Amino acid sequence: MATVWGCPTCGQQMQGHGQEERRWRHLDSCQCKPLGVCAGPRGRGLEHGPQQVAVPWAAPRARCTRLCERLALDVLLECSVVGACEWLGISWAEAAGIKQRAVVRGLARQPVSAPARLCVDEQSAGCGQNYLTLVASVEAGRSATVEYVGAGRKREPLEAYWQSLTPAQRTGVEAVGMDLWEPFCNSPLAPLPGAAGKLVPDPFHLVSGMNTALNEVRQAEPRVLLEVGNQTLRGRKQLWL
Repeated sequence: MATVWGCPTCGQQMQGHGQEERRWRHLDSCQCKPLGVCAGPRGRGLEHGPQQVAVPWAAPRARCTRLCERLALDVLLECSVVGACEWLGISWAEAAGIKQRAVVRGLARQPVSAPARLCVDEQSAGCGQNYLTLVASVEAGRSATVEYVGAGRKREPLEAYWQSLTPAQRTGVEAVGMDLWEPFCNSPLAPLPGAAGKLVPDPFHLVSGMNTALNEVRQAEPRVLLEVGNQTLRGRKQLWL
């Protein structure tokens, strides 16, 4: 009788497909680095193909046990990544993997919610024209909490966030603060009921637009008055600016 395992990705049944020896680093003891060795079973699923069967003491694709990763996270929170890697004896890539798995676990535990007041903005990521779209919840007396991060700063990543919410959650959104970037302004109009009355433009961009309009008028009006011999606005540039 063939052994049946659960797929670590989707939970569906997969047939046994041999074994593979794996090693996991555990908590240091007596200045030594204990390694756990196990011939872990492998299975083959219809959707995700051959995969290593999940083990209870370590996350999938992790090279450390869960207890070891917990210690690594505590150290990473207390000092720099370089210092933590040196103290723990792990590489930068291993530290990044530990942090990424912790973020995935944290997001999985959080219920999908739509706070009443949201703020949308873009954030530069790395070099060049690489941007991220951030959606954060804002409440009086509390720091902003990031609810969603999408790649790029076009309409699609923001629409993906709206589509992840239920109709009731979208209805509960009372205000969305954002700058006057056109893709952002157009994105909430379709999914959010009454979105036109919920958009709150960024004051910085409002003032910038008002200053630009005032400067255009300042440049045009003196020319009109000079044509009729009126020099009232002549030499008043700094006063208007």
